[in-house]
Amino acid sequence: MNTCDTRPLRYVVVPVGADPYVTEIDGADTLGALQGIVGGPIEACGHILGDEPAVYVNEEGKIDGLRPNRAVYATKEHVVAGFRSPADPSRPIAEGELLDVVFGPMACIGFDPETGASTSISDDEVDRVMAAFSGWKSWVSGAVEAAKLTCGPGEVLVAGSRKDASGQAESLAVDGRGAFHLAVLDKDTGVLTARPLAETEAGAWCGTGF
Repeated sequence: MNTCDTRPLRYVVVPVGADPYVTEIDGADTLGALQGIVGGPIEACGHILGDEPAVYVNEEGKIDGLRPNRAVYATKEHVVAGFRSPADPSRPIAEGELLDVVFGPMACIGFDPETGASTSISDDEVDRVMAAFSGWKSWVSGAVEAAKLTCGPGEVLVAGSRKDASGQAESLAVDGRGAFHLAVLDKDTGVLTARPLAETEAGAWCGTGF
């Protein structure tokens, strides 16, 4: 990764369990700053937004136990570019088909293809990231798709956890069918209980983030 600008660079973080937000990165050490954001070595993911902006993730996130973040679905641009279906590489990908699941935070920053340098993300690119990754359904999309791929009968994958107003630990979980469940760990007895959640209830649980 190259950078010729030592000034702070504007970029967007796509965190797990919350909407994207705009902040600044140290232009003098772009690589180190991006590694700090994603929590390890970075991997460029040009297949997500076509480097407009560039998207970086933790290259070991899928094997190091990072939480599922966003699902990436194929757009018309992916179809036109000739992407193949991850589920069946013998055929072209279809619009709306699952392309990838990102684990851990994403960092989105401007990119100059002529120099290979990182640049401040543009307003249009910020809008593109916000449109793609905002809202609770986007927050849980990675967990939903990961659960469909990995969970067997009776198994669930935790999308997010928090404590309620009384201090009770609870988690939003997803089963292999993509259905939501609320798991509550009783703080006094240590007993874990779970119940199905309707989509509207899951959205209410997500609130402003988890």
